[in-house]
Amino acid sequence: MADTVNAAGTGSGSGLVLDDADIGAYCEFFNKTSRKADLQLDRLIQTLNAAAETAFIEGKTAEALKEYITRLETLQGTILEFGFACSKLLTDFKERIKEIDELY
Repeated sequence: MADTVNAAGTGSGSGLVLDDADIGAYCEFFNKTSRKADLQLDRLIQTLNAAAETAFIEGKTAEALKEYITRLETLQGTILEFGFACSKLLTDFKERIKEIDELY
């Protein structure tokens, strides 16, 4: 069943049409994309840590790199949480629409 939602978020009229399959696809997209981005961030942090731990980079450059790594580490998990939150929001939306459909 397709539900039409206009830009204001109210029903009817022309606008964005989402069906259960679309919502499922968006949920899968957010989950996969956030996992992939989280893995890429982990790899980046590992690579930068390896570079910082070698004697190849020294002095202020090494200090700046370590500070950058510390800031990147604060993002770990955030991207993943964002993806899961988006997926949950879409799932909740789908459930809310089903509840409304049952009323009519």
